Amino acid sequence: MDDRESMTQEQNVFLANRNVAEYVFNYAKLEGCNITLAETQMILHGENVGHISLRDIQRILNLSGAWNYMLASFGSEFNLDYLCKINLYVFRNENLEGGKIRTKKARPFPGTNYTPELPVKEHVEADIDRLLAIESVTESAIKLFLWLYKSQLFLDGNRRAGLICANRRLIEAGKGILTIRHTNIKEFARLLSQYCDTGDDTIIQWIFDNCIVGLD
Repeated sequence: MDDRESMTQEQNVFLANRNVAEYVFNYAKLEGCNITLAETQMILHGENVGHISLRDIQRILNLSGAWNYMLASFGSEFNLDYLCKINLYVFRNENLEGGKIRTKKARPFPGTNYTPELPVKEHVEADIDRLLAIESVTESAIKLFLWLYKSQLFLDGNRRAGLICANRRLIEAGKGILTIRHTNIKEFARLLSQYCDTGDDTIIQWIFDNCIVGLD
C-alpha cells in the first residue's frame, strides 16, 4: 500500500490544528455523542452548551486534550507506555482504569462471535514493533488503529486511543489525517464488525479510500 498523502510535517500540523474541531466532532460522533459541529466548537472554546450531557462534554474535552498531547509528542518513543498515556487522556475522569492494560475479561463484540483475549505485555510489545515496521506509514497507521480496537488493550477508550495513535504516525511523517466522517459511521461500523468477526480486512482499503485526508 502506497501512502496517499505527502506533505511536510509542518503542513500536516497546520492541517491538524486548522480542523481540530471537525476531527474531534467526528470522533465524538463515532462514540455516540449527541452533538453538532457548532456545539463541539463552542465546548472547545470554553462556552456553555447547557443541553449537552456532562459525559459527552467530558469525552470532547478528553479527545481535544489527547489530540493536543499527541501533536506535542513528536520525537518521543512510540511504544506501549505511549499508548497507555494516550488512553489515559481519552479516558480521563471516566474510569480509574484509564491508561492501564486490561486485566478483566472482555465481553464478546456486539453482533459477532469474537471475544478479545486478555492482553499479554510481551505479545503487545511485539505487535507494536511489528506494526511500526510496516514500510508504508499509512498502512502502519491504519493497521495500528484496527489492532488496538480489536485487541481491546484497555478497559475502554480503545477506538479513541487508536485513532489518536494512528494520527501520530501519519502527522509526524506528513501523511495526512485519519478521520471517519459522521456520514461514514454506519459503513465503518459494518466493516469493523466484519473485520473482528471473520478477519475480513476489506476495511483497510476502505479506510485508505474514505478516511485519509490532506490539504486539498
